[in-house]
Amino acid sequence: MLALATTFFAWVSAEPFWLAVGHGRIGTATVVAADDGCRGFFIAADGSFLASDVDVRGLGPSGCASGAKVTAHMVSDRAGQAYASTTLGLHLRWLTGMALVVLSGLAIVWLTGATRFSGWRRGVAVGLGLAAPAAATIAMLTATF
Repeated sequence: MLALATTFFAWVSAEPFWLAVGHGRIGTATVVAADDGCRGFFIAADGSFLASDVDVRGLGPSGCASGAKVTAHMVSDRAGQAYASTTLGLHLRWLTGMALVVLSGLAIVWLTGATRFSGWRRGVAVGLGLAAPAAATIAMLTATF
């Protein structure tokens, strides 16, 4: 269960991380549907791509009205989300998720009893318990780049 939770936290943190460090495109997101969440389309400011059906993240209920146009960021044309938040908001999104990844790794080490071993076995068990969340995070970062 913790491995699945860790993978989820890494997945939801990957795109905000890339956007916060400057990878991605800035453009305009136009809200077209607010029934089942804020959905719309995104046009990159440099005209490099158009994403026709994306979730628009970072808008409150009042900002998510059909026809609303907001400045947003997208990692690539393959991404499913456009983020209409500030750089600070993006940092908060990825830092929160990564903190939960670290906590999940520590919980994996604790629940598996890795610290009960002695000698080199303890180091290997703790290392593997912490390496699994790190590997999941690297995989998610690679997949969203």
